[in-house]
Parts: sequence; structure tokens; C-alpha cells
Amino acid sequence: MHVRLVDVDDADWRSARRTGIGSSDAPAIVEALPATWARGPLEVYLEKIGEAPDKPSSIAMRRGTLLEPLVAQLYGEAHPLRTVSDPDGRMFRSRTEPHLLASPDRWIEDPVRGLGLLELKTSSVWAAEHWQGAAPPLHVLVQVQHQLLVLGASWAAVAVLIGDDPILTWDVERNEDFLAAYLERTRAFWACVQRREPPEAGAASLDTLRRLYPTVEPATIDLPPEATHWHRERLEGDTLEKRGKAMREAATAKLLAALGPAEVGRLPGVDLSYVRTVVDRDSYVVKATSYVKLSTRTARLPRRDKGTAA
Repeated sequence: MHVRLVDVDDADWRSARRTGIGSSDAPAIVEALPATWARGPLEVYLEKIGEAPDKPSSIAMRRGTLLEPLVAQLYGEAHPLRTVSDPDGRMFRSRTEPHLLASPDRWIEDPVRGLGLLELKTSSVWAAEHWQGAAPPLHVLVQVQHQLLVLGASWAAVAVLIGDDPILTWDVERNEDFLAAYLERTRAFWACVQRREPPEAGAASLDTLRRLYPTVEPATIDLPPEATHWHRERLEGDTLEKRGKAMREAATAKLLAALGPAEVGRLPGVDLSYVRTVVDRDSYVVKATSYVKLSTRTARLPRRDKGTAA
């Protein structure tokens, strides 16, 4: 089902990633990442054509890479009947869908289930709530299904290390219904990459677009017909935002009036309280910055000279 593409120390690793869709790209393409990650289909597209703005690696990414061997060891200790091993090559390409790539963290061999994949994760304690369900977070499930598709496996395991707590683990089954729809999505996306036709931008792309176009050129262009719809959506969003802000402020005022000078107020019927806290904040100077602002203006009618007939 797959062919070995690049070894661990291959100098062309970065170039090889641009030749297809990897498992880390999968959640962004189907827009399954948390909103704070600011990565969607447009970001993946720009990476594949080599035009993505530079973005430094985060501490979270480095932590995950450095702690990966530890998580693998902890998984092996938690599941002594399963054998954990390094993959014999870091990157693989699907033989049947050559635009799909996979880089499994580890192989696992179960005495009953046979060979599977092991996805290793780390998380901060601040994001622990995303890992408390009966299954891993959605974006991790998408990653795993992508790898199962490329590597032809029927099952995988996920292990996550959160702070100093014991690791959490799940077994994940191959989902053929999801993969059928996902495969069509990846084919359409890769066709856009080959045609150099960018996918539609979404909310996740705001930061990327600001970094991609940091200056303003003195030019006027005609926007596409769809821009009228986007304009209406923007106006509706502004209205909903203002309405939501007014609703929140009104509710806050009612709660503060009910609390009076008290520090804590318990809500009836639920285990939740509101707490009043005095916050003292030092003054500070805002650092100089430069950014592109998007606003609207109405078209000006041609000026009439005095005495011109109507």
C-alpha cells in the first residue's frame, strides 16, 4: 500500500514534504484544528507551493519532538504485551494515492491484532480538557485516519503525556466511511495545488494573510462577484458581535448589582460561583507596530461645477 520515500537523516526531507499531503496537514485541510492554531487549507497550500510566510517553530513543537521517545517508552510500559518499534523509514508515500504521505511515530505489534501504528503526543496542562473524552481530539483522529489510509493498517493507538500525569491511551479503528469522504477532499485539494489555485481563505488564515501582504500598494482592483456576499457576512458578523457584547455587558451589570460588595456569589442549582477581584495594573507604553487595516468607504459621486445643468 505504500513506498518508503525519505529516511530519517535525508537532506531532502523538507522538499519531500512538499510533494504530497502529510498527516500533520490533514486536520488543517478539513478544518478540524482548534481555532487558536491559525492553520487551514490556505496555509497548507502556501507551504506546498513554497510561498508560506516564515513562521518560527514553537516551544510546544520542540517539546513534542524531544519527549517523543519518553512517551513511546511509557506506552510500552503501560502495554507490556505490545511491542513498540521505530519505523524503518520516516516518510512513506501511498502507492494508490501518490499525493498522500505519512510519517508514523512508531509501529506497534499486538499479539492478537497484529501490526498497528502508534501516534505520540504531548500536551500542556492548560489543554488537558481536550484529552478527557472517550476518544482523542478530532484533529488527532483525522491525523491517525490519514496514516491508516496511507500505510494500509487497520488500527492505531494514541498516547499523550500531559504534564506530570500518567499517559492516556486509546485504540483507534480504521473508519472507511470517513476515509472515503476524506480521500475525495484530498484529491480536490491536491488538484488545486497542481493548478496553483489557492483554496478559499477562512478565519484561520487571518494571521497568514497579514504576514503574506504586510504593505499596501497604490492600486485599485475590481473584487470578484462573491465579494458582495463576503461583505454582507462581514456586516452581519459586526452586528452579531455588537449584539453579543451588549448582551454580555448587560448580564455582567446585573450580576455585579446582585453581588454588591460581596466577594463570592453562588449560582443556584449548579456548582459554580462568580468572584469579584480587584485588579491593579501598572501603566505601560504600547510598543510601536505596523499592520494592515481593512475598512470600507463609499464611492464618491463626480463633483458638479456651479452653473452646470442638472
